[in-house]
Amino acid sequence: MQREEERAHMLKIELMQIRSAILVFMTRYGVLPKDLKTVADVDITFTGSQRIQLLEGMRFDDQGRMVDPFGYFYTYDPTTGIVYSSAPCCRNW
Repeated sequence: MQREEERAHMLKIELMQIRSAILVFMTRYGVLPKDLKTVADVDITFTGSQRIQLLEGMRFDDQGRMVDPFGYFYTYDPTTGIVYSSAPCCRNW
């Protein structure tokens, strides 16, 4: 049970990180990204020369789909910017 709770906690953190990255991408480029891989592949340069990857360390399968801590895929709607996990426990987060 504790392992499941740890995964759920990690999922919440990742969803916050993904949603924040989408907002940064939209603010920087003026459009929503076409997919989550697009956000992960972009380096953003902030004031000065600090460069960061918005979704560094996230897990992707060999087809470029982002995988959550439960092994399910994140679902992203590029027309609204809404992202959620397809894990049965967490679809409404």
